[in-house]
Amino acid sequence: SQIPQGLRHVVGFHYGAGFRCRPYLNEQWITLGGLSVFVPGQGLTDIYTSPTIYSGFLAVKFVY
Repeated sequence: SQIPQGLRHVVGFHYGAGFRCRPYLNEQWITLGGLSVFVPGQGLTDIYTSPTIYSGFLAVKFVY
């Protein structure tokens, strides 16, 4: 398929980071977390006006 005239190729950029923590004094729970950011590029803003999108999570797991 062909790309219409004036539509740019850059969709956007995605950044993400996460962590896992298991404390030494209390090894009966594990904490997981992360954050993700999507910054739309010119190709996406040509067809859709969207702001920067943020997403995050936090999970705690109990083990024994």
